Amino acid sequence: MIELYFDGACEPVNPGGTAAYGWVLQEGGKIVQEGSGVVGVGAGMTNNIAEYRGLIEGLKAFRASGRKGPLVIRGDSNLVVSMASKRWGWNRKKTKWVPHDDMPHLKKLLDETLELLAGLEHTLEWIPREKNGEADRLSKVPLIQAGIIAVEPDVRPCPVCGNVLVRRKGKFGEFYGCKNYPRCTYSQGAA
Repeated sequence: MIELYFDGACEPVNPGGTAAYGWVLQEGGKIVQEGSGVVGVGAGMTNNIAEYRGLIEGLKAFRASGRKGPLVIRGDSNLVVSMASKRWGWNRKKTKWVPHDDMPHLKKLLDETLELLAGLEHTLEWIPREKNGEADRLSKVPLIQAGIIAVEPDVRPCPVCGNVLVRRKGKFGEFYGCKNYPRCTYSQGAA
């Protein structure tokens, strides 16, 4: 079985931070290819844009590899998976995308995704974040390399939700914030 895992992140703020993506291609349960990169910085950058770019770059790599499907695509972005599989934002006949008023900026990314999926035997599956660890880790690599976030070796649990705290840079300096942001907004000073 060939599997593609994708993820994205926007740090230190979402929207408006630095957007980065990661993807992993596995065959028979073993990683055969992976990648990550920065999408952009500042206005217009969001987690959703980063996640779409992770999917797109992973699909490009799959196509370029010459491998044949079926391809199982997994990501923890319900929005991206639901839109690309035509479960959300489409008219009843699934022929025209009719997004919510605050999503038109994703149309270009959706079109690029659908073009890469055309003629490809595939399934799209939403998975919980805990099962998307490698793609999540890769999406953070460019952010760590740029000094935007830092995963501390002494991992500390979030006292609110139990996830881990990561060191981040904001406009008022460094702080620790929950990795589960925006679901959990706990933060503390970096002192």
